[in-house]
Amino acid sequence: MANLIPIILIIISTLLLETTNDHAPASLLIPYISVLSFPVTYSTALAIRVRNVRKELNDKMNLSKQLAFENEKMQLEKDLHLLKAKDIENQLELEKMNTENMKLNLDLQNREMLISALKLQQKEEILKKIESETQN
Repeated sequence: MANLIPIILIIISTLLLETTNDHAPASLLIPYISVLSFPVTYSTALAIRVRNVRKELNDKMNLSKQLAFENEKMQLEKDLHLLKAKDIENQLELEKMNTENMKLNLDLQNREMLISALKLQQKEEILKKIESETQN
């Protein structure tokens, strides 16, 4: 398209100069203007292309940032789920330890009661021996 406009202008200016025999200074500028239209239209097309490429690049950069953000969000959600699972696992382990601790405390209390009962039985036996010795 950028090349088509100058070619059309060159053809039109050529036809105008050939069909009219007017060699006025203004009509002599038409070929120069048509030749100069090539770099103007080419630079305009190039500027539009650069603008479009920049826009595409910005769109892709924004998409890349959005995907990176979503990826980070998903990673953080995954980490959160892992931490919650670890927390539940730790709570279960704590419950097991508490249960084991309570069993050990119960066992300790049972042993203390058994020792107390044995000491009480020994005292009763000693008292019975003393009574039997005193009666004899």
